[in-house]
Amino acid sequence: MKSLVAVAGIACTAGLAFAQTGVQDQVSPILFNPSPSWAAFFFAGPEVVWSQQGRADIAGQLEGVRLGLIGELGTESFELRVRTGTAAARGPVRASASVAKTAPGNEIVFVDLTSNGLYLMPGETFVLEMQRNSPWPNLAGSHVASPGAPLYPEPLYYNGNLFSEGWRIGFETYMLPECRADITRTAIPGAIGYGVPNGTLNNEDFFYYTAQFAAGNMAVADLTTAAIAGQAGFGVPNRVITNDDFFYYLMLFNAGC
Repeated sequence: MKSLVAVAGIACTAGLAFAQTGVQDQVSPILFNPSPSWAAFFFAGPEVVWSQQGRADIAGQLEGVRLGLIGELGTESFELRVRTGTAAARGPVRASASVAKTAPGNEIVFVDLTSNGLYLMPGETFVLEMQRNSPWPNLAGSHVASPGAPLYPEPLYYNGNLFSEGWRIGFETYMLPECRADITRTAIPGAIGYGVPNGTLNNEDFFYYTAQFAAGNMAVADLTTAAIAGQAGFGVPNRVITNDDFFYYLMLFNAGC
């Protein structure tokens, strides 16, 4: 395993490619040399898959991910896939993008995932899965030797197996918070604002959803396939209205705005 992780220094400056506008949520430190806790993660071959687990704190849409890249500018690229579930029990791919190096030396890139429409709930786990498309340099991250605590609490997996404790791939996630539970101004049919979000979450929204659920209004009531975070189909409509949709709305409502 040690052969896959470099701790030798590379003296370069960080190239910055920031484009995000959302709110920063998760942070696993992106460290470069000469930070004492820096580490670099290799793609030793096309079969290598790094899977860094994360856990959302903010409800909303995943806008994108910042990653640290180490190495020289070339034609190298890798595929970033975002899965729901855990690194030990991966769920379906919910977002993906190709990532390429755009500057020599150390570089921080922002991978825009807005078009994928991935929504996360507070406490929901997700997995950043990375696999190279062509010969690739390294991903920046951190390492803290035992008995010290890792700089990010969620685990890192390598080719489906738990990687040595203390190693973490660096990343930052950015969310576009929105009040998905805000679906109406009033729960009185025919009244002004019926079925129109108004930026305020209150009991009117709850009663409106309950009415649409009972009426079988697919456009409003169909919210999810499963109501348990981490299960396949969590937060993904499936054209069927069940109690899972109702309980999922309760989670949205309780999460607030």
